Amino acid sequence: MLGSQNPASNEAATQESGLTHGASFPIIGKEAPTSIIEEVQMAKIIVVSASNVQLIAVEHLLKMVNHEVATYDSVYEMESNLKAENPDLILMDIVMSVKNGYQLCRQLKEDDRYMRIPIILCAEAQDVRETEKFWSKQMGANGFLQKPIKTEDLFKAVDRLLSR
Repeated sequence: MLGSQNPASNEAATQESGLTHGASFPIIGKEAPTSIIEEVQMAKIIVVSASNVQLIAVEHLLKMVNHEVATYDSVYEMESNLKAENPDLILMDIVMSVKNGYQLCRQLKEDDRYMRIPIILCAEAQDVRETEKFWSKQMGANGFLQKPIKTEDLFKAVDRLLSR
């Protein structure tokens, strides 16, 4: 578990996962600020990423505020479990093998069963340009996060979309 690692390996896992922390952001393994926890509704969230380290880190952060989290390292695994999971929100990378986040987002938004599920797309900082944000909206995404994901940005995006 991330919380039981020493600070040096926590920092390495945090950097590799694409999550950052600073003076206002909790280090993975510590508790989230109370002000953030009070704002967030508890929900079922699916996280899809090819990076296992990122999956673990984001799952940990979302569970810190009592969300139920299902993680998948492939689009096909998530698709085969989507109906059973019945998520309140999906957070996924844009860049994934076989089918990318844009394609999956568009597919879900065109399906009457899933079109109301809010979707947050994520991309690496070096990949983020206005075009990524534009295409995220065009494909139906409800939010966009730039990696490395800041803890506070993650909580605010999730809270905003679950409060609708």
